[in-house]
Amino acid sequence: MAGGHYEKGLFQQLQETIARLEEVEKQRKLETAQLRQIIETQAKQIMLMSKEIQLLREENDRLRSILNNNSGNSSQPPSTDQKGKRTNTYNGREKSGRHKGAQAGHPGKTLTRAQVEEQIATGKLQHKVIVHGSGCGRPIIKYVLDIEIVPYATEHRFYPNSAGQYEIPSGYNSDVIYGDVLRAQAVYLYSAGVVSNDRIREFIGSMTDGIIQPSAGSIYGMLSGFSHALSDELENVQNDLLNQRVIYTDNTNISIDGHPAFIRNLSTADAVLYACMPRKNLDNLRQIPVLSAFAGTLVHDHEAAIYQFGTRHGECNVHLLRHLTKNTEDTGHTWSNALRALLCSANEARKRADSAGVPEMEKQTYSEAYDALCTQGEIENLDCKLKWAKQKEQALLRRLRTFKSNYLLFLYDTAVAFDNNLSERDLRKCKNRQKMSGGFRTLDGAQMYCRILSFIETCKRRQLPLLSAILSVLKGQKVLCQAGIG
Repeated sequence: MAGGHYEKGLFQQLQETIARLEEVEKQRKLETAQLRQIIETQAKQIMLMSKEIQLLREENDRLRSILNNNSGNSSQPPSTDQKGKRTNTYNGREKSGRHKGAQAGHPGKTLTRAQVEEQIATGKLQHKVIVHGSGCGRPIIKYVLDIEIVPYATEHRFYPNSAGQYEIPSGYNSDVIYGDVLRAQAVYLYSAGVVSNDRIREFIGSMTDGIIQPSAGSIYGMLSGFSHALSDELENVQNDLLNQRVIYTDNTNISIDGHPAFIRNLSTADAVLYACMPRKNLDNLRQIPVLSAFAGTLVHDHEAAIYQFGTRHGECNVHLLRHLTKNTEDTGHTWSNALRALLCSANEARKRADSAGVPEMEKQTYSEAYDALCTQGEIENLDCKLKWAKQKEQALLRRLRTFKSNYLLFLYDTAVAFDNNLSERDLRKCKNRQKMSGGFRTLDGAQMYCRILSFIETCKRRQLPLLSAILSVLKGQKVLCQAGIG
């Protein structure tokens, strides 16, 4: 009996132990499942955080790339370059190493006594003599060139005719009006001098010791009247542009009453036309008569809308060089730097070539090298890790493939330049005006400025004396057609 109770007790203990072990195993499985769930949750969090970190790194690189934009690797003007990081103090060109000013062998320009005496003989210079000393013997002659400002009033007396009627010209609508010389000076200061209306009024008052001091409204009236008198002159400018094989065009933003607007120019070596538009769209571009009727080649900065006009198009390679520089900085790839060197080499070959242009074999070599570097770029792009840089590089490569003939047009047509610098230089006057005035108050005022500037800059190209040209227009005389335009 004692032995039987022992076995029964032992069996009961064994059952209790098994039950406890099963409970422990159940608890272990539960804890294991909980830990596995925690690990899976943390693994997902780590994966999400890793993706977020990667995105933040790419975004940081992209923003750093934007901050590193300057006038040497983008279309930003030099004025936006960070202090101490300008690629060139004045422009994006590389320094030549030559000293400032005229180079060795440059002919000097000094006004000579013979030139002054010739001007006196022809009556272009008034002449008066001041004697120093006794007046005996042979004098040593020195000329002092100066101007004399004398305000005067010309009285016009109109008498009635036989019928008792007074025939007074339309310009004499007031008892006191301003003369052509004064109006010409106001136009000159406004356009070539980039002077505000208030400053013009102050300047005229200062010149005449306050005797003649027109109001700012009178100054605007002088400018507006001159603008309306330019119809024939501007028609001749338009005809000259339409007769050209190549026109260079660009635009710049301005402000009209606080709202954005644009000025576009059409430039050649002999003429330039400015046009103001409230929006940079196709409808406004069609309002420019020359642009809609032009049948030649347009050179621009890869403006898609401009491809709707003209018959051929050249792209500005200077802008492309900046994009290639930026791509090298962002990706570290070698193809873009090599293509940059290739285009610069092609430009040098174009400069060395005679009037016949670059030889066909050399053009073919450059064309094939261009294609090979684009192919190299597409291969390098496959390994680009930065998503934003990869996409920008792909877009650049697509553009290079699509517009190859436009970028290389300067090699095949000697009339087409490597860049669009002529047009961009012409727009600097508009930026100077914007900086001086802060903008225009009305669209009419901006259009008046464009009309006057078109005449002034075309006169400069034709090497016409500006003040005389302005005076001729005010007197109703033709200027540009006499100079051979139109």
